[in-house]
Amino acid sequence: ATLYNLGVLYQNKNDLDGAQKYFEQTLAIDDKCLPALTGLASIHDKKRNLSEAKNYAQKTLDLAPHHAEASSILGNLLQQEDKTKEALEVLEQALKVTPNAFKLHFQKGHALHTLKSFPEALKSFDEANRLQDVKQVHLDSFKAESEELLSFFDNLKVIPESSPSASPIYIVGSPRSGTTLLAQ
Repeated sequence: ATLYNLGVLYQNKNDLDGAQKYFEQTLAIDDKCLPALTGLASIHDKKRNLSEAKNYAQKTLDLAPHHAEASSILGNLLQQEDKTKEALEVLEQALKVTPNAFKLHFQKGHALHTLKSFPEALKSFDEANRLQDVKQVHLDSFKAESEELLSFFDNLKVIPESSPSASPIYIVGSPRSGTTLLAQ
């Protein structure tokens, strides 16, 4: 797990060679590590080594036939090879198991649009947008809660440093959590 996590860190820093090195080391220990396989598929896709990317995505799907991320990568690669019908089959199989995958619906819409199945493409894009809106609702809720919390702290009475007081100050918080609430 440590080698895989190092690969993810390098991937997040966009150091594809470093990420590839750690994902490959992970596979040397566990050749069935799905996240490392999909990580390598993604890296090879970004490096434009499409045959290797396709190989790793297919290995993942051989182990887990409806793996959403591998299906997404393979579907994208097949579309790049102008094999849109094959890409559509891969995406539809993955959507049977993960029907709420925004990215898969979007890719399916793109594939259907390429095949000139415009009404079906529109349905897929609508579903992708609906799923994206669900994420937006969670974001809006988070923003509202954040605003409420910030207004609470803005309304706290601040004691100037230069005026000593006999009133006790209680510090409430969880050890090592990084959060502290001052109350008088």
